[in-house]
Amino acid sequence: MAKYHTNPMGDYSKKMQKKRNKNSAVHQMLYPKKKRKKSGCYVATCVYGTYDCPQLWVLRRFRDDVLEQSWFGRRFITLYYAISPTLVKLLGGSKTITAHWRRLLDPFVENLKEKGIQDTPYND
Repeated sequence: MAKYHTNPMGDYSKKMQKKRNKNSAVHQMLYPKKKRKKSGCYVATCVYGTYDCPQLWVLRRFRDDVLEQSWFGRRFITLYYAISPTLVKLLGGSKTITAHWRRLLDPFVENLKEKGIQDTPYND
């Protein structure tokens, strides 16, 4: 019985071909990447009482311009949006807890502003 020789790069070549196909213009048209829907900053909105204020504009820019750019940041965002609605429902009515969160967020926002993140109106 004859032995068949296989290409030692065969599996690698197939993987690379699939990768090239996924990067093709046709593939991108047929299977566009899903855009992540931007969501509100649940905890900060609860703390500051509104979605449109300078502190939230800074935090939203930080999310979109800094956190979204790294794997770890994207995982943090995913975790945040998974647990924060429940936290707000459970703890959002407490003035003591919102005051505590504000004491934590205010210096963080000021630090981000010092690093150049703007507090001007922001549409996401």
